[in-house]
Amino acid sequence: MEALDLFKDMRTQGVEPDSLTFKYLINGLLDEGRSTLAYELHTTWMPSSLYA
Repeated sequence: MEALDLFKDMRTQGVEPDSLTFKYLINGLLDEGRSTLAYELHTTWMPSSLYA
């Protein structure tokens, strides 16, 4: 998934993703049937400060 690679590149370069980045990445993973990875992203990488 290109979005996941871009997300990893952002993190490597010190760019902090915002809530929209997480929204689209998680939705893309779910659309691909990768719910386990989407859950891991949500619980591990998404800062609690982005919860609305």
